Amino acid sequence: MMTRAWHMVLATAILWSSCRVHAQCTNYSITVTGGAYPYEVSWQLADPGGGLVASGGAPASMTVCLEPGCYTMYMYDTFGDGWNGADFTIRELPANTVVSTGTLSLAGGYSGTATVSIGGGCEPPGCTGYQFQVTGGAYPEEVSWNLIGGASVLASGFAPSTQTICLLPGCYVVQLFDSFGDGWNGATWSLRTAGGTIIQSGTLATGSIGQAIVAIGVPVGDCGSVGPVVASDCVDAVNVCTNISFAIDPNGYGAVNEIPPLGSLGNPD
Repeated sequence: MMTRAWHMVLATAILWSSCRVHAQCTNYSITVTGGAYPYEVSWQLADPGGGLVASGGAPASMTVCLEPGCYTMYMYDTFGDGWNGADFTIRELPANTVVSTGTLSLAGGYSGTATVSIGGGCEPPGCTGYQFQVTGGAYPEEVSWNLIGGASVLASGFAPSTQTICLLPGCYVVQLFDSFGDGWNGATWSLRTAGGTIIQSGTLATGSIGQAIVAIGVPVGDCGSVGPVVASDCVDAVNVCTNISFAIDPNGYGAVNEIPPLGSLGNPD
């Protein structure tokens, strides 16, 4: 039979263990606005292991205690046309420091994700924290972007968006996409220091795709030039990046949706 002393020891151990488990978490607020069609909006925030830590509809506001790590915000729209003005914001309390903001654009359709770094959980050792901001412009539902480092997509999103990113010195590429093909119509991107100083900014003046080189802690000349945006980079996974033109002989044969040999003036085989 367990003695009273053992009960006290066990209770103390459980309490101490429970305190240890939650001692390193920090309070964060999650706010999701309603937009034009709040009944279509839902979302989930998952921890680095894929466990659900928060979820809801729109509008929503809650406080959660999160340990450092690389979290994922999953965004859903039942109609498939994006969030129509709704957005999410995660702030560290009590200072109300914005950690991440974002939305599901028309290009995202039914679902999309955003990476949320809590306590530097997504960053490599020795990196420096920056903010990547994208404004909405006249047609935010058409805007999307990637931040590329080497062969990896370090961040991506829609508009408007603010993400905290920790970067090592090196050369990076900002890829810009517009689903309608007429540029960003007033939307802009900027990379800022943690204190808000703009390091570099830009926009997509016209067309469906564009990109810019960003040098962090290295001379711009060391970064060289970037190659063309390829089809696999496009958010909608359709080949709008390469134009192919060829002549068709009306007396020939073949399917017009085939590509003929380079230099051929005849129909595709």
